[in-house]
Amino acid sequence: MVIGTGASAITTINSLRSLAEGNLDSNVTVIWVARSGPAPYRVVPDDPLPQRDALYQLGNRLSRGEATDESNFHLPYISNAQVCSYKQDGARLLVTVQHGGESAGAE
Repeated sequence: MVIGTGASAITTINSLRSLAEGNLDSNVTVIWVARSGPAPYRVVPDDPLPQRDALYQLGNRLSRGEATDESNFHLPYISNAQVCSYKQDGARLLVTVQHGGESAGAE
């Protein structure tokens, strides 16, 4: 699970996506939770930092379900959400997310 829409969030997602590409024998699912809406990044026209521009555009495409050509990488994006609680349960971490007034759990 990746929480948030900072530059570190999309950098982490991109790194996990790259790892999945290199290991086609495993299915990788990363749940992305964000307070923002369907387009989490504001792309700056003529951004002087081309790497940021590329990451932000990738983040917006991934949030729409695009740019996940790898059949073993899955990225459900939960927008307009917040983490309500989390709890360690042995080797698992149980997370409760509120989305649209309803709570749901994930591990």
